[in-house]
Amino acid sequence: MPLILQALPLSLKTFWRYLAILPILGVIACLLLLASFIPLVGLVVPGTVYAYCLMTGLRCALAARGHNTDPGFGHMLRAGVVFCLLTMAATFVIEAAAVLMPLGLSHAFGWLEGLVDDDPRLLAFVGGVFGLLILFSMLWTAALAVPMTFAVAGTSRGAGLNPLDGIGTGMIGFTLISIIWMIGGSFFSVFGEVATVLALLFETIRAVIAAEDPGWDWGISPMSLLGGTLWMAWASSWFFSAAVLYWERAVARRKATSQASVDAARVSSEDLRALRHARMRGTDGPPS
Repeated sequence: MPLILQALPLSLKTFWRYLAILPILGVIACLLLLASFIPLVGLVVPGTVYAYCLMTGLRCALAARGHNTDPGFGHMLRAGVVFCLLTMAATFVIEAAAVLMPLGLSHAFGWLEGLVDDDPRLLAFVGGVFGLLILFSMLWTAALAVPMTFAVAGTSRGAGLNPLDGIGTGMIGFTLISIIWMIGGSFFSVFGEVATVLALLFETIRAVIAAEDPGWDWGISPMSLLGGTLWMAWASSWFFSAAVLYWERAVARRKATSQASVDAARVSSEDLRALRHARMRGTDGPPS
């Protein structure tokens, strides 16, 4: 059974942990985003906050699996900056590919020749570019799922943080989960569950103070704000749970490989020792 399906039971255990911390995570993210106004530093703040939110969700999944980790706020922020810088470089490539690929195809087949502004084919072309951009962005986020899990769990190879450790593992499965996340969240997926939970919190406070009914649909139907947020929170929990299972498999394989190397070295040393003893017995044997 694919690991993304095996992660479904774990996603339920992760969901309530992630849901409980969402309001706090939203407030922390809002406060951190204030640093966006600082010159130069503000360039990496949104990406760092995004990475921090992802790693917090991964920590919830690790706890649900029984891995109690405490990477610390400082480590999470440092790792967030590293993943942000890596993503900024990848984003440049992603945006270039999303634009140049359709342009190259259109130039080769003449799709854009003679089109006017209101031509539906032009709108389809722009929609295709936007769709490619979203797909490539999803693939990149999926590629970083396991490296982020290594960063949170503190089990990366070598000393310190290795943002490329396990990159690309389970990428297709993670992308499928992201697509389900976006479909279920509908237009709320533009903001994400962290932002919408924060908006729900602020709207509740405003409505209570003003003695008014909330301004949005607060039902739990899939198309309501609350329903879309709950769906996205669960789908994110599924994503985090799958990342933990892929991380566990990677760690188990490394341990098995390391143990096999140790066993091979032990056998080799024992063979050499036995051969040396045999030669010594031959040398010290009785004279003929």
